[in-house]
Amino acid sequence: MPFDTNKTYWTVHEVADYASQVMGLHTTVSSLRTLITRGGGPKYHKFGRMVRYTREAVDEWLASRLSPEKSNSLDKGGNNV
Repeated sequence: MPFDTNKTYWTVHEVADYASQVMGLHTTVSSLRTLITRGGGPKYHKFGRMVRYTREAVDEWLASRLSPEKSNSLDKGGNNV
């Protein structure tokens, strides 16, 4: 896979800031580091020992953590017509 010089690669700190401040979804550096070892976090690249994320991977991961839209607390989501 060739290196894409048009993409911006984010650090763990930048991902946590983006998720928390921009998207309003509380995410900590500690949680992201745990997810690197256990799985379940955003897809990432390694440059030597450094972990780097693309915005696309982070947005995809954040979207996967959200439930379907609900109209009330009893709604299980989806289109129940």
